[in-house]
Amino acid sequence: MKVITNGVVKKMNDELKQKAADGDAEAQCSLGWMYQQGEGVAQDDITAVKWFTKAAYQGHAKAQFNLGDMYRSGLGITQDYKVAIYWFTDYEAAVKWYKLAAEQGHARAQCRLARAYRFGVGVDRDCEKAIYWFTKAAEQGEVRSLGDLKFMCRYAQDDKTVVKWLTKAAEQGYATAQFNLGEMYEIGNRVAQDYKEAAKWYKKAADQGLSMAKYDLELMYEQGRGER
Repeated sequence: MKVITNGVVKKMNDELKQKAADGDAEAQCSLGWMYQQGEGVAQDDITAVKWFTKAAYQGHAKAQFNLGDMYRSGLGITQDYKVAIYWFTDYEAAVKWYKLAAEQGHARAQCRLARAYRFGVGVDRDCEKAIYWFTKAAEQGEVRSLGDLKFMCRYAQDDKTVVKWLTKAAEQGYATAQFNLGEMYEIGNRVAQDYKEAAKWYKKAADQGLSMAKYDLELMYEQGRGER
């Protein structure tokens, strides 16, 4: 087994810092993450923001997303620094960076941007834009919260779209999506009633510890619906 000594780690860190200082966006993002997490360096949110910002301005999607998160959380942003970044408030700055990352296809940024439009946080409330970005994120299997899914379903134009979104989320392993999909198949809501399919999704959710799914699955079995 290869052992990485402290000297090797220091050399790797020094090389990464040099690349970041030379303007390498990937190195800048990686260095920002190291300072954010305290991996190999002393944890320092302000320095993390510094490196995320440098990479973000070069169009690095992950750095833009990470920077959006830092602004949203208020981590590493001093009052003077907030004022320096175009006089944005925290949420306005977060939305700016989420949007840049979302436009490059970053799924989590698309989901965060959609929520911003849904609730009017950092931007004017706009349900159409919220649905647009939720759809982009859902196509990558990123929409996971029950509230987001319900919002999408409420504005969906057809049943097929709703089932598509829920199925993608369920296939990604999100228990709430699996439970809701099971419920839809059990009662025949938006899909043809199918007890076997309902039991399959309830079981997947139940196996992840979702108590509602366990209860509904056992009830189906007791009533002779679905297969064990």
